[in-house]
Amino acid sequence: MKHLIFNTTALIKLYSSYHRANGEKNIFLFSTPRSGSTWLTELIHTQPQFRMIKEPFNLRKGYVRDNLKMDNWEDLINPVNQKSIEKYINHFIQGKDNDLRFPRFAPFRPLWKPFTSRIIFKILFAGEGEFNWFKKKFNGEIIFLIRHPIPVSLSRKVCPRIESFLQKPYINHFSVEQKKFSQEILKKGDHFEMAILDWCFQNALPLRQMDQSWLTVSYEQTVLQPEIVIQNLVSKFQFPKPEKITNRLNKASVSTGKSSRESQNILLDPQKLAKNKRWLVEKWRDKITDNQHQKAFEILNVFGIDFYEYKNFGPKKSYLLK
Repeated sequence: MKHLIFNTTALIKLYSSYHRANGEKNIFLFSTPRSGSTWLTELIHTQPQFRMIKEPFNLRKGYVRDNLKMDNWEDLINPVNQKSIEKYINHFIQGKDNDLRFPRFAPFRPLWKPFTSRIIFKILFAGEGEFNWFKKKFNGEIIFLIRHPIPVSLSRKVCPRIESFLQKPYINHFSVEQKKFSQEILKKGDHFEMAILDWCFQNALPLRQMDQSWLTVSYEQTVLQPEIVIQNLVSKFQFPKPEKITNRLNKASVSTGKSSRESQNILLDPQKLAKNKRWLVEKWRDKITDNQHQKAFEILNVFGIDFYEYKNFGPKKSYLLK
């Protein structure tokens, strides 16, 4: 009976929306888990004709593994599999992703749209070092969203990909020193140190390859200076209805349930959210020791990452949008 109800509901969701590409560029938003990517994706989704595809490379989902025909995290960062990834992404762009298990919105729900022609892809588990491949192969635009590694690491319960980053050919992007340092953390480090290491592996290459054609934005600036971020989004992507982004700004994303109860109390109340923005980006300071803070930046320094500075909650001024 449950199977029948699921199939009926899934069929209604599938056939109540129609996607047909019209030649306008899709957007690929790359980020690390727990970095505000759902929120930013939903802000972009407010714009006409956009469809939202969230976490198409999350191999913890059976339907993702089945459609990608991949089972291992290292497969997603191995260039030999680009043809498979290209075919998979094109199924979404061409409106051919008919597997009923893919998440969709029910008709007449707030995020549902009957007709779409562009896609905002939220990508968390693939593409490190390959942003420009996505841009060129799919004639897309790139958003690189980054959040301070300490709050990200504190909120990560698992780091399923960390071992895959140490496999060839991905590890070839890093020095012998960085490789040895990483192996030492895997052997002797605690969960916090491994989560910081995981963050570095996911962000080091994009930061090294950062391109002016991308929109690189921090979670912290999005929270504290949303007007500047919205201005950049609208200017770069020619969004026709910026007021819709502004109207949704203080609404919690659908991933809010993963936050702490204290955070949820604020995120789910628009008035509290508007008044506690600074708290949202600084609250992690009381949850770590000085030794943890120092260790985190020791790891960042080994990877040559200077986007964030020791004892500052936000990015360096040179990385802020103007």
